[in-house]
Amino acid sequence: MVPAQAVVDSPAAAAAAVEVAVGKIVYMRNFIQVFAFFFCFLAFAQEEVIALPAVTEDVVNENQTNIQRERIVSFHSDINIAENADVTVTETIKVFANGNAIKRGIFRALPTVRNINGGKEKISYNIASVERDGIKEPYHKENKNGVFTIFIGDKNSYLQSGFYTYKIIYQTQDQIGKFKGYDEFYWNVNGTDWNFPVESIQATIHLPKNADILQNSCYTGVQGSKERNCTSEKLSSTQIVFKANDLKEYQNLTVAVGFKAGVLKEPSTLMKWIKRNWPSFALIIMSFYLLFFYYKNWKKYGKDPEKPVVIPQFNAPDNLSPASLGYIDKGKFDANLVTANLVDLSIKGFVDIDEVKNTKESLLSKIFNLRKLESDSNNIQDDQKLLLQKMFGSQKKISVNGTYNSKIKNAVKDFEKFIIKENKIFVEKISNKNMVYKALKLIFLIFFSAVIINSIVTLSYKFLAMAFIFTLFASLLVALLIFIWESGSKIIFFIVLIFSSAFMLPLFFMAFAGSDEITSFESNCFKFLIFAAISLLIFRYLIRKPSEEKVKMESEIDGFKMYLSVAEENQLKFHNPPEMSSDVYEKFLPYAIVFGVEGIWGKRF
Repeated sequence: MVPAQAVVDSPAAAAAAVEVAVGKIVYMRNFIQVFAFFFCFLAFAQEEVIALPAVTEDVVNENQTNIQRERIVSFHSDINIAENADVTVTETIKVFANGNAIKRGIFRALPTVRNINGGKEKISYNIASVERDGIKEPYHKENKNGVFTIFIGDKNSYLQSGFYTYKIIYQTQDQIGKFKGYDEFYWNVNGTDWNFPVESIQATIHLPKNADILQNSCYTGVQGSKERNCTSEKLSSTQIVFKANDLKEYQNLTVAVGFKAGVLKEPSTLMKWIKRNWPSFALIIMSFYLLFFYYKNWKKYGKDPEKPVVIPQFNAPDNLSPASLGYIDKGKFDANLVTANLVDLSIKGFVDIDEVKNTKESLLSKIFNLRKLESDSNNIQDDQKLLLQKMFGSQKKISVNGTYNSKIKNAVKDFEKFIIKENKIFVEKISNKNMVYKALKLIFLIFFSAVIINSIVTLSYKFLAMAFIFTLFASLLVALLIFIWESGSKIIFFIVLIFSSAFMLPLFFMAFAGSDEITSFESNCFKFLIFAAISLLIFRYLIRKPSEEKVKMESEIDGFKMYLSVAEENQLKFHNPPEMSSDVYEKFLPYAIVFGVEGIWGKRF
């Protein structure tokens, strides 16, 4: 047993005991720290959003309320106007973010339409660079409802509470107003879309050489405000700076600088158009190629044969019946052709036509009795044989009194079909539909090639889907309209046309209305499609050509009509016409009826 005095009197042993105890305590503390580290690591390792470090800021002179409020600390805009009127804007925007409205980054909204020089001008912007704290920052663009918006920041990263400085550089055009005696640059510096205040804002404008500043003004407040809580200072004859402080939410600084006219050498309207639409040059070239395709194939396949010289004809061409010649001449069938054929049959002794007089059988028209006579049917044309057979059948006598008669109606209908079929070569044109189909394939190839390439470049397939749907429905409607037109149903055609116009209107809107939803190139694609559709219809009309048989027959009919319609016979004396007699008059009277010259022919007789 060791006495107590021995323990007290042994300081080395006491120190050793204390050291052992302290070591155990340190060991336990380290163990706890390591355990806590691994626990936190495992607990939060699955978090996808990375909190980005904030830039340190000296906030000694700021109270706690001001530190916590999200705001634009400073907004500096440096604006350079080139001699060709191009405007380059460099915006340095310092913000304080605490994760409320500013979570991943900021946005910048710019108008795409402005009133200038007495009209509305569509404005475009070309983003040169976007940075955050001197490092390139991801962003995406959106063009909607007349506003071009740049969304800055990484969607997978949240900002820590603190100060950040963003730098945006972009170019724009068509910002110079023209007035009597001076030009003016009018600019909304920060826009009215910020929902937090701006502590300090300034805009420095640099004009080209010799563009002496003549006047200036600035305004602050919400859109349309005329408040002037701002200052301006001319740095030189071509440089000026505007400043303002403590703008509230949705307030902005608007500046205007008037300078000497004629200094800026703006591109011509044509050059501006070319610069804006240069991606569409391929469409323009292909449009001209499409016109060349039309012309080349029309010249080869659609050019009408040369028409023979018209000379008087003293007999019916090809010994055709009056109905056949009348149908070829008019290009359509009407009841007058039946009348002319019946008159011709009567003259030839196949039908006896008697008008019934002094009767009250019909109040609508005259009444005729037709009696079939026995004659050699080999002396008449095939269409006349059919007419006799269908109208009389086994009967010898029929009556025509202006009332409905199904037998006569069916006979006329069968006669019409026969006339159309037998004289098809003299009426219908060669369609050359294969050329139309080739043109249609070329149009679709050009259009969809442009749309697909645009989708690949922009990485957006919304326009491709929209173009496919519109093209599909438009093609079906056009095909339906053509089918209805060719079938002869004109009333149905116009009903379907009115119905389909409701679907076609959005196509014209997207082509010509300048919607923010589609780009200029996409709009030009729709313009090409409309141009191609209209030109294809014209080409389809022009590529059709008459056959040589049709042209020859038309020339002979014109010569025959010349003989029947000349009022004085001595006008034909150099062509040795037959001597006028009752037989000649009766023989050609039915033909004069179908040509509408029976009055002149009767006068001749």
